[in-house]
Amino acid sequence: MNRSGLRTSLLICFVLALALCIGCGGGPAQGEEGGECYGNDTCNTGLECVGGVCVVAPG
Repeated sequence: MNRSGLRTSLLICFVLALALCIGCGGGPAQGEEGGECYGNDTCNTGLECVGGVCVVAPG
């Protein structure tokens, strides 16, 4: 592979890796308020799972 082909391949890999990572690690962790959940047992104490997101439990 010549230098131009190598540069193009590296650029494509970089762009793909960047595209896959967009949205990674920016929000609350799973189980924390505002984080993703899959049933109430995946939310931290005092929170409940509503629509796939942990929210403060009423009362």
